[in-house]
Amino acid sequence: MKLYHDTKRELAEAKGEIILARAQYDEGMPRGSGTGDQTANRGMSLLSSPAIREMERRITAIDRAMAEWCAKDAVVRFRFIALKFWDVQYTDEGIAQQLNIGTDRTVRNWRRNFLQLIGKYMGWRV
Repeated sequence: MKLYHDTKRELAEAKGEIILARAQYDEGMPRGSGTGDQTANRGMSLLSSPAIREMERRITAIDRAMAEWCAKDAVVRFRFIALKFWDVQYTDEGIAQQLNIGTDRTVRNWRRNFLQLIGKYMGWRV
């Protein structure tokens, strides 16, 4: 999960590279050279990239899990995600103290439940 933000950045960069590469190719071609609809060509390049499709699938699964998970108590649960997966500076006991949610066992249960949601949206049997 710490790589979530990196993956989102990499996805945007990969899409940008495809769009720029296609735009440079299309602009350099003479008119009537059979290049077709430039927008459609770029769209097809984006859709046909397995790496981009997989990054989008992972990000979508995490985003959907976060939306469902945080719907119950947005402030505390989003802070939990940030402390547990992004900041990574507290132990489970420290996270429980920061959030006033009881014990480190609660943190472990929340972690498991959140990861199961991600798995569900990834299409895995959990």
